[in-house]
Amino acid sequence: MMSSSRINYMVLCYMTNFLNECM
Repeated sequence: MMSSSRINYMVLCYMTNFLNECM
């Protein structure tokens, strides 16, 4: 479960990008 932190970071970046595009 070491990659969990990396996956979480990727999801956060993805969500931020999505919200940015929505705006």
